[in-house]
Amino acid sequence: MILFSNRGIPASIRTLNSYSGHTYKLVNDDGNFTYVKFHFKSNQGVKNFRQADADKMAGENPDYHTDDLFGSIEKGDFPSWTLYIQTMKPDEAEKYKWDIFDMTKVWPHKDFPLQEVGKLTLNRNVSDDQKF
Repeated sequence: MILFSNRGIPASIRTLNSYSGHTYKLVNDDGNFTYVKFHFKSNQGVKNFRQADADKMAGENPDYHTDDLFGSIEKGDFPSWTLYIQTMKPDEAEKYKWDIFDMTKVWPHKDFPLQEVGKLTLNRNVSDDQKF
């Protein structure tokens, strides 16, 4: 996922949008497939630190992001993200103007609009005694 970029320094994991850099292939039982990119949009809104605030936080608590996320969940303030995907059919990929696996390119929304597919909610913290 793209986490840090020239878009700013995230003030919290909870207020961070994330995007797949890679192109994924979803395959059904018949072997048919579609290429996808994932977009997680924060339902808390996007917030960034100014550089001075980020420098201060890094010096005071280098685990700030983890502590913030854990504390939020512990209080019952469950962070969530709406999941969107972009889809591309194999024949579209073969004809597209660039290699769809090129990590330096994004798929334009006008060519491949976002489709809402669900919501990711973090509603509990893990503990050392949990069994998976």
